[in-house]
Amino acid sequence: MEQVTDINKRIRSISEIRKITKAMGLISAVKMRDSRDREAMAHPFITLSAVTMAELAKRSPRLLTQQLKFPGAGKQERYTVDLYLLTGDKGLSGTYNVNILSLAERLVEIIRQKLSQQGYEDIFFRMKHCGKIGRDHMTRAGFFVDESFSFSIDTPTYYRSMDLADAILDDMQSGEASEVYMVYCRLDTAISIEALYTRLLPIDAEGMLWVTKTKHEREEENKQRKKMASDVAKATGIRSHHEEVETVDRQTDEDLMLPFVIEGDQEKVISYLIGTYLYAMVYGIFTEAYASEQLSRMTSMEGATKNADVLLQKYNRERNRFRQKQITTELTEIISGAEAIISEDEEDKYANN
Repeated sequence: MEQVTDINKRIRSISEIRKITKAMGLISAVKMRDSRDREAMAHPFITLSAVTMAELAKRSPRLLTQQLKFPGAGKQERYTVDLYLLTGDKGLSGTYNVNILSLAERLVEIIRQKLSQQGYEDIFFRMKHCGKIGRDHMTRAGFFVDESFSFSIDTPTYYRSMDLADAILDDMQSGEASEVYMVYCRLDTAISIEALYTRLLPIDAEGMLWVTKTKHEREEENKQRKKMASDVAKATGIRSHHEEVETVDRQTDEDLMLPFVIEGDQEKVISYLIGTYLYAMVYGIFTEAYASEQLSRMTSMEGATKNADVLLQKYNRERNRFRQKQITTELTEIISGAEAIISEDEEDKYANN
């Protein structure tokens, strides 16, 4: 049975851990608010950049193809897919890193199946971890992990994002990579995060429009479209099919007319738009990932602090019961001893009489 000293050691240990988790939770809360403010200020610029490139990719893909000049890979050549996993450098962040790693594994299967159906035989995936967490996990899972790559998501800045975006574009234009994906978490609501992925290059028009919406907006949009289809079917008897995102047949010979006119040097304008798009997307993704990590850590530390409070309450009650038992035992011994002394005195008194 545990003694009071053992219980006191447990209480002191839990109290010290509680101080750490409480401090980490407060620090994460401050960092999360700062990153959310930074993301909120940049969100209009990021969204506009993504929507502009999505519109350009849908309506005039030839302009982008001529400007980007990606060499690509033949069906018999190695097709390299780069996955940038925006994991953290430290643990104690709940399910943040686990969600990213799990999504990356599922994404690999989706991409492999899609490319296999297109006739590609040698499909190679390169895992590039921006944080330190998860490298061993992906290596054990049989994936190639680029150990030379490191790019922390802590305190993201626009200028650091430009460096990474330029490196990604260089890999695509040199033929080292055929596709580039970002796997990360973003804020779903004020208290929850969601894991998702974005294909940066080649530009995915539908994905760009989809990723600029929140989960709630996507669900509401789908509900409205389903309701509209149901109303049309009831009124006309004709079932209506609505695509979630407007699509354009890329096999047509002529590009669609752009909703804007490009004046001056068209090549320079397109080049500027591509660079701005990449910088904005990388910065926006890093900002959202950083805020999500801090929210996950804050939530995790709050849970750990509450658990510590429960344990402290439990051990304090146990210590109090133990003390009460000790006091009761001591009182019983004192009373028993007193009664024994009184009995001896009375026996001596009767014996003398």
